[in-house]
Amino acid sequence: FNDLKVEKNYSPDKTVKENKIVKDFDELFDKLNIKDGSSLSFHHHLRNGDYVLNMVMEEVHKRGIKDITLVASSIFPCNTPLIPMIEDGTITNIVASYMSGDVAKAISKGALKGKILMQSHGGRAKSIMDGDVKIDVAFIASPACDKRGNISAVDGTAFCGTLGYAVADSIMANKKVAITDTIMEL
Repeated sequence: FNDLKVEKNYSPDKTVKENKIVKDFDELFDKLNIKDGSSLSFHHHLRNGDYVLNMVMEEVHKRGIKDITLVASSIFPCNTPLIPMIEDGTITNIVASYMSGDVAKAISKGALKGKILMQSHGGRAKSIMDGDVKIDVAFIASPACDKRGNISAVDGTAFCGTLGYAVADSIMANKKVAITDTIMEL
């Protein structure tokens, strides 16, 4: 990093004034137009404290959307609310790198109607980048972001460091959603 140069007077392009903030899940889901058979991705940077997956899938379930392929980097014990959605066909396929807790137990007992693809973190990213796993909407839990959707993992109350798990999802998904509790300046 000896040759790394940082522009000290850099400031973001303030001529772009697009505000991408939505007020609630109803407005968001109306804009996303998620349909039966969609593929939704999530990452697990906040580990067992990340309830973004649960919140989004509860809205999917409430709207009666079925046959979802869940592309989650990992599924933890906090994701137990997914079990009824697996059992009723809201979620029919899963692509993940790791799974534990009651969701894993339910799947091992045959609750999942479709297929499960378990991959290493690198294998998951490669399959997304190669187009083998397609993502309609990527939901990215972000410790902070600005009104244009730029995310930061080193600001906010839930800072976690790099958001590397979500890079492939953010590049390849048809639509991207940052979910945060901290809005920052540009």
